[in-house]
Amino acid sequence: MLIENHFFRFDDSVAVRWGVEVAVASPVVTVSVLVPSDNGYESLTGIPLQSPVQISLWLSEKDEFKTRTNPQCVHWSTIRGYVL
Repeated sequence: MLIENHFFRFDDSVAVRWGVEVAVASPVVTVSVLVPSDNGYESLTGIPLQSPVQISLWLSEKDEFKTRTNPQCVHWSTIRGYVL
């Protein structure tokens, strides 16, 4: 039993906010904002937006993923001990 529990532990830097528990194997959605450029499109990494971007996602009542979905906002950092 100890081995099974070890696999479902999270790093100490994982924070649970607003009472939403972290779910293992939840679907992941990645969003990137790109702008047109002479070479195609460029990322806005490090460039502040002129206005906020709001993204809304809806889950269909018929969607098979609904039973294992637990919406969470996450950010990955390669810096150990970094607090957001």
